[in-house]
Amino acid sequence: MTGGFVRPDPVCPSQGMAIRERTFKFEWKDGMKELIQGYLTNHTAASAPCEHIADKLTLDGRWSDLDCPSKTQVKNYVQSYFTRKKQDAEHALSREGKRTYKGFSLPWLKAEVVHRGLEVGRKKAAGCIKLLEQHDDENEGSLVKFHADPETESAAATSTNKLHLGVTAFRKSIESRTTSIPWLEWYRKECSYQNIPTGRRVREKGMVKLLHAHYLERDGDVKRHDGDHTVGGEPVHNVGDKVEVLWKGRWYHAKVIRCYPNHTWDVEYPPPSDQVFCKRIPSALIKVSDDIAH
Repeated sequence: MTGGFVRPDPVCPSQGMAIRERTFKFEWKDGMKELIQGYLTNHTAASAPCEHIADKLTLDGRWSDLDCPSKTQVKNYVQSYFTRKKQDAEHALSREGKRTYKGFSLPWLKAEVVHRGLEVGRKKAAGCIKLLEQHDDENEGSLVKFHADPETESAAATSTNKLHLGVTAFRKSIESRTTSIPWLEWYRKECSYQNIPTGRRVREKGMVKLLHAHYLERDGDVKRHDGDHTVGGEPVHNVGDKVEVLWKGRWYHAKVIRCYPNHTWDVEYPPPSDQVFCKRIPSALIKVSDDIAH
């Protein structure tokens, strides 16, 4: 759902120029919808405090004021959220006792459609699910077997079934463990550790897709930057070394305070930095400092 808001251009009163209006397109940022959903517990579409939620988004600090949705945009999202919940509940009730395809990856769904001799075309997940459900209803009592065990789609990631995980299930398996840093930062480090060029994909969703493809290529056998595995050879940086760390396109002075056997490092930033330390920095995001004075 998108919307827009109007912001007048600055004018010079002495010149008596007419105010020109410029319309900006609003886009939902990563994390906004999840934050809104957290405030909808024990609420309905009618009772949801949309103005309060819009204020909370503004005060959260992750987004600028211009990036945050207005009360109307929050209200529109809340309405669509509860509409989808109602539709999902009605759909689940209508399919009670029948096979379900919710949560399966798009490649699995497309392969199943082809397996049944149906035309998949350019259908996305919702279209494939609808097609498969119609086929089930038409052939009730003589249903064909799945082309592949669907339980591997939602099972926890292991060395034997990680290959079958779709992007959503893969992300859930990654984020099932707790972490003390934002996931955007974790994914950025992981892409650097795996030597994956991210290009213009700077959001979590894009990085997840890159990592998912990387994991599939290696049949799930991938060493992560926050793991305890050992990398051969001498580490480039040692405890006490003065280094520079790449963060959002800029290099910042820091000092190594811990070295891990997989050649990642914890660093500490000099005062008056607000961020005291940063953990598990991979080699692509850290270099020897050119300035020995710091």
